[in-house]
Amino acid sequence: MTRFMDTAFLIPGTQIRFGLDALIGLIPGIGDAITTAISLYIVSEARALGAPRLSVRMLANVALDGLVGAVSARGRCVRRGVPRNPPHHGAAVRSSR
Repeated sequence: MTRFMDTAFLIPGTQIRFGLDALIGLIPGIGDAITTAISLYIVSEARALGAPRLSVRMLANVALDGLVGAVSARGRCVRRGVPRNPPHHGAAVRSSR
């Protein structure tokens, strides 16, 4: 799921990747709420896999991203090129081993 949210698509002729997070986030008003809810689902799955210690850090990252993204234009500038889910995915995989 993290791949679809952050790096699913490649702009032809470049190395620039983006995902559904960027596209859904463009929906005025509810886009960031939807992507934050999806990220919270990913955090809950990480916790279910046995990452309780990291879940606080992951929740803080999701909360910060949700707050910054709620500010329309500024949020896009700050979040541009910063994937929200791969660090969570990697942390969950490492802690479940």
